[in-house]
Amino acid sequence: MLMKREHPADTLHAGPSKRAKAEPASSLMWSSIPPLAKLTLAFSTVLSHQAKALDVLQATREWDVARNLLLKTEVTRKYIAKERQRYIVAMNALRGALEPPAPKRSAKSVRFSPVATVCVAPDVDRSSPVTEPPSMEELLVIKAVGLRGIPRQNFSELW
Repeated sequence: MLMKREHPADTLHAGPSKRAKAEPASSLMWSSIPPLAKLTLAFSTVLSHQAKALDVLQATREWDVARNLLLKTEVTRKYIAKERQRYIVAMNALRGALEPPAPKRSAKSVRFSPVATVCVAPDVDRSSPVTEPPSMEELLVIKAVGLRGIPRQNFSELW
């Protein structure tokens, strides 16, 4: 068993702060990271989990397990993106409140020519063909495949 080291009280002149006593060192390091960097780190972690889920799908052919992992990481990715957007909007609002307003520019004027040329265009069918939207499973696999490197020699590595 590990034993606790005991230091005599007279050798410690300046002890750690109350915050350092209450929190472990790893959480102090984490608190020094800016919020936007935390969100970026969380996003890269989610992307690596999606890549691992695709590896599970390819190696074990267990679609249900990989699908559940992909769904969870997709929900997490959306949450992280929403939090990042909220943080950036709040920072922009704060920056806008602190900065003095910029001087107003003069309004631009627009002028149109009195001469207009009209041409006859042939009728073209611009309706889009009816296609059904992709399923959630297809979208998840496409996103996960996008995270992997494309094989250069043997394309059967994909499936």
